[in-house]
Amino acid sequence: MDERSATAGGFAAILLWSSTTLLMSLTSDVPPILFLSMANICSFTILASRWVVKRKNPLPYFTGNPKVLLWTMFGLGFQTLCLVYAVRMIPVVEANLINYLWPMLTVIAVSCLPGHVFKTEYILGALIGFAGVLLVVKRPDGLGFDFAPGHFVALVGAATWAVYSAGTRLLKRHPGDFNTAAFLCNSTLLFCAHQVLEPPWAFNLNDFLLIALLGSLSGAAYVLWDKAMKHGHAQIVSVASNSMPLLSTLYLIAGRQAPFTPSVIGSALLILSGTLIASQEKIRAAFTKRAGRLKKETGLNVDTDTP
Repeated sequence: MDERSATAGGFAAILLWSSTTLLMSLTSDVPPILFLSMANICSFTILASRWVVKRKNPLPYFTGNPKVLLWTMFGLGFQTLCLVYAVRMIPVVEANLINYLWPMLTVIAVSCLPGHVFKTEYILGALIGFAGVLLVVKRPDGLGFDFAPGHFVALVGAATWAVYSAGTRLLKRHPGDFNTAAFLCNSTLLFCAHQVLEPPWAFNLNDFLLIALLGSLSGAAYVLWDKAMKHGHAQIVSVASNSMPLLSTLYLIAGRQAPFTPSVIGSALLILSGTLIASQEKIRAAFTKRAGRLKKETGLNVDTDTP
């Protein structure tokens, strides 16, 4: 696969992931744990097709490194479960926007790792991002804020993904195939938990198809993202992923699951701005590396020359 196609696939993955909260909001009658179990098995099916095509032995990803598998199960499972519950507890647009604090929180979490430096721009980005959250949860009269347990649940989910993403950097080896194994393990555990903790679900074909669609799109997004990271311009795609707070909000508005109001759009833009400010170093590095690569390949000065 050439770089351009792989990079385009990375952008497609961002669009697919941005649609997940909308699909969650359309299946609110399905018990949360069962919902996630069904979505995970669909994601596993898509991802496991790579094992079949490549005739790859999947067993090492289940038994070879239990610590990595458990860490991946925690990251993929708990964060999404928090979002599913939050969508059912508070207005979906509020759950979505709080969830998408995770890119900004990830930058902060990574800065706490050995060899990294915490910078003042992270504080500024965090303040702007949380200002976006306050904007969307403020009361209609502007006097105070309507905080509920669901807001805390969504925030815990965002923090979970940030910690997971940062912690993954400490792992010596973390192939994407561990994600595939984690989806199957999580689906199995969640189904067992559903049997114990939740009431039976009256089968509904429309909900079932929506869950299958969500899980399949998520699995396809992981495949496209993996190819983008390995064969495309990973830095540019990574920077583009910061647009998900705004994209996911536009999906909700288009699907009539969120109002098109100045506070909603303003909140999404503030969270996006906070993330971009906190990610300044990564953005500069991405475009600097790209410029250097173009100069090397074409012999042009990319700052002044026109190809």
